[in-house]
Amino acid sequence: MAAATPCPNCSALLSAPAHVLLVTCSCGTRVRLGSTAGGHVGGEPADLYSVLGVTPDATADEIRAAYRRRARETHPDTGGNAAEFHAVQVAWEILGDPGRRRDHDRGHRPGGTGPVEVPDVLGVSVLVAVRRMAARGLTPVILLHPCDPDDPLHDLVIGQNPAPGAASAAGAGVQVIAAGSDAGVVWRGLRRDADRVADQFRGVAADTAAAAVSAAAGAGRRLIRALVRLVAVTAVLALSIVIGVYDAATGLAVLAIGSGAIIWSIVRSDRRRSERRRVRHRK
Repeated sequence: MAAATPCPNCSALLSAPAHVLLVTCSCGTRVRLGSTAGGHVGGEPADLYSVLGVTPDATADEIRAAYRRRARETHPDTGGNAAEFHAVQVAWEILGDPGRRRDHDRGHRPGGTGPVEVPDVLGVSVLVAVRRMAARGLTPVILLHPCDPDDPLHDLVIGQNPAPGAASAAGAGVQVIAAGSDAGVVWRGLRRDADRVADQFRGVAADTAAAAVSAAAGAGRRLIRALVRLVAVTAVLALSIVIGVYDAATGLAVLAIGSGAIIWSIVRSDRRRSERRRVRHRK
């Protein structure tokens, strides 16, 4: 039996059988046993990718979409857990920055035949847990733990042995404890993964569409500016030619003044756009 852990919302003491590390409090809060900081000790969770619900080979767009989804799920204003929400923010701050992500990956990558860090698979589907264990060179051993079908943790991983962050030999077995009592937990996990991937795809598609609209709008503005300048140049040339027929000197003067005005307008417009870009960059 694991040591009792207080619920961060109602302070009720919670416990579970050995190696079960994730439970649901009667108030509806998801609690990791043995931790009051949302499943991590110190400032950084053991496995940042599991916090966001993605695999270590996820693209930057997939990580961004997963962060948005997990932020909505865990935000306290929408009924989420404040500790989990904080862990999601920490994961995004590191994985969302290419340099910090590389540093994190170097520190958590298995080193040849030496010890391997056991990933954190609590709260994910069985299929995701299996993929993460296999990616670390570990052998997952699936165990089912009886669970009420109405429990929010049903069909999810609620425990593991060794615990997240522990050192294990490459190829060693790791018990993955899932809440459920039949083989349907795998099928339901597959459907859950499909929904997650679809949600990430919608997020990436929305970002891509927004970028396309912004690019199209920028191209439209550039085209309008080019047309206006072309019309202005044409008008100055036509006017100077017409006047030059009657008075060559006056025609040349009109051409010089008109050309100067157009050049001044172009330079001024370009300076304004450069200033706006510098302001946006500073923000």
